[in-house]
Amino acid sequence: MIRTRMLACMCLLCSALVVVSHVAASQGGAQARAAPPAPHGPTPSDAQLRWHEMEMYAFVHFTINTFTDREWGYGDEFPA
Repeated sequence: MIRTRMLACMCLLCSALVVVSHVAASQGGAQARAAPPAPHGPTPSDAQLRWHEMEMYAFVHFTINTFTDREWGYGDEFPA
């Protein structure tokens, strides 16, 4: 009998906790959102932001191996 009463109390307590948390969560969206913080330090310009939003860009890297028809250098290239 005591065990049944404790189980009923626990069920009631858990149900109340679920209801209270649901109400608290639904009330949180009604509040106004806070303003974003002010920028700190250097901020990018509009042109820099547009460059970062590009979908494609290229990086071309020329080395001495570009002109020797080799993928890797072996250190035996003629310097002139």
